[in-house]
Amino acid sequence: MLFATFDYTLMLCAELGDYEMRYVLKPEFKKCVVQTQSWKKKGSSAAASLEEIYRYEEFEVELQEGVALEDWDSEQVELTDTSIFASYKWLDNPVSGDVVYRAVTDVDGDISDEEEEAIADDRADNLEDWEATKYTLEIQCESVWLPVS
Repeated sequence: MLFATFDYTLMLCAELGDYEMRYVLKPEFKKCVVQTQSWKKKGSSAAASLEEIYRYEEFEVELQEGVALEDWDSEQVELTDTSIFASYKWLDNPVSGDVVYRAVTDVDGDISDEEEEAIADDRADNLEDWEATKYTLEIQCESVWLPVS
């Protein structure tokens, strides 16, 4: 009964706009958190991305003003979408950071073996003429949204 009361209170606060729209976001399945970082070599057509899939992660998120959780109909959540999320942060838990898959993808242009190895080892920031171009963090499965009190 306490949970039903809490939901009612949360709904009432949402209608009145009296609370921050912050949630703990937990994927329902393992291996569905995907992080992709893309880089491009300055003055060249060379580009590449590093894709990592995490076994299990949790996030604290804050929705942008005007975004309603009850309007959510997508199983996929892109945490880096600033039209939906005002902020997000990775939460520490006993299995945080457990990468189960890592691969260099979308390789374009002439990339040396050393450059590809640095990208694969997540050391592209150390490459002299390379710059980060795009970063995405997605949950590619259904998620549980728990209000942060």
